[in-house]
Amino acid sequence: LNLPPTDENKREQIALIVSMCIPEFRTGYSEDYLPLLQKAEILSEELEDARNRLIIRSYIGYYFIWKDGNSKLGWEYLEGCTEHPELIQDIEFTVPNGYDLCVFSAILGDYQRVNLIAPKIIGLIENSRSQVEFYGRSFNPYSFILSLWGIATGFLGHFDKVEKMLEKAISFAEEINHRAT
Repeated sequence: LNLPPTDENKREQIALIVSMCIPEFRTGYSEDYLPLLQKAEILSEELEDARNRLIIRSYIGYYFIWKDGNSKLGWEYLEGCTEHPELIQDIEFTVPNGYDLCVFSAILGDYQRVNLIAPKIIGLIENSRSQVEFYGRSFNPYSFILSLWGIATGFLGHFDKVEKMLEKAISFAEEINHRAT
């Protein structure tokens, strides 16, 4: 995208690249997507747009974990997103990010990390009374994170808590009548 470097054009470029994040993520990332993410990160830094910069950095982290196979660098990007307390209470940012972090952690077998992230995200969802929201995800984050947390808890040997957590996840999925969840 070679547009004049006005602030408005920069914002539009960022918005376009951010709008591509979920489809790119779901399809395993195209080969030329990382340079676009990096360009959007630079543009968001120039505009001092912390929220979009962190969204972009989270997807750069997912890229490195998922596409590039460099999970160490990917986690550095993702953990950097938690260093901004002003965004932690931004539920539209934190819930999808936490959902993705829990999914990646579970896929990679990092159940300790799931047990660190899941209670914070569940607490944020419950405190905001937004359990029924999907936040752009295919599955209900509340129910799905609860189930991942229950599974992770079981893998870590805390069997007395697992049944209650999984029952809560299944009950909520049935309550919202969303079969995929």
